[in-house]
Amino acid sequence: MNTDMSTNVVLFQSHPDLLPTPAAGQTRDEHCLQRAWAELTSRQRFPATEVRRIHSEWELSAADREFLDRTFPNIQAVTHNFARPQPHRWEEAMAEARASLLREVEDRAFDEITKGIEGVLLPILRSGGAYNAAVPVAELIAEQLYISLARVTPVPGDRFELAEVRDDEIADPDEFRTLLTRAQANLRDGIRVGYSAPPGVPGGMVEVRRPGGFAASMIATPGFVGRMIDMIGSDRLVAAMPHSGELYLAPADTALADELRELVEGSGEGRYPLAPTLMLFEPTSMSVLFQKAA
Repeated sequence: MNTDMSTNVVLFQSHPDLLPTPAAGQTRDEHCLQRAWAELTSRQRFPATEVRRIHSEWELSAADREFLDRTFPNIQAVTHNFARPQPHRWEEAMAEARASLLREVEDRAFDEITKGIEGVLLPILRSGGAYNAAVPVAELIAEQLYISLARVTPVPGDRFELAEVRDDEIADPDEFRTLLTRAQANLRDGIRVGYSAPPGVPGGMVEVRRPGGFAASMIATPGFVGRMIDMIGSDRLVAAMPHSGELYLAPADTALADELRELVEGSGEGRYPLAPTLMLFEPTSMSVLFQKAA
């Protein structure tokens, strides 16, 4: 979280399911948005026609509003956290904003402590053999992979307790989808992605880990596979999930893909509710290449 009020962070987003791309400028600069956009496009390709949402910590100036109107023809939403003050009130406004952010940090810390006690709602990847009719699921691949919901609490010994969300807790499909969206957001907290090749070099292997466990469930979060395709530079990926806490991806039909197959085939029985699984991802489909019996 940015508490340096002299810097204004601006987020550019092309689709609600994709993470926004950040850039920054000077808070008091009347052309902050324009300079942030120039900085962003100097380091990556991002056509202005693809921008749908812009979020600025501080309200845009009149000059930046004019720049926005002539630059982003498909903009759908522009939001901000703090109102732009009169020029003589900048110091006071930034002090108030900083205090507000620090209160938010404290509130989030309290929420994290509470979540650790009550359990964090997460999406849980399940093998077909771990299907339970009393537990509502979203089907990924019929009879092979499902997503359910559970409140996950760490316990000693690097283990977790799962309190599964059951049918009698869900009023209707809309409530399940709402809870799934919340669980997917929780899952992204703490995700760590390591890439074996140097930045910008395609063809490497990605390792995904999460200190709170269940990294394999990331395959069912919106936009994740697309980001992996972009990072690895191949539109056909093999994904290895020896158990629910580990996820590896590499280009299909390569030596790395063969290594991932060996990893899954040579793994143990895995940890409930996910059997060791090897998958193939393509731009419009996913399939299971190999799965140990649950």
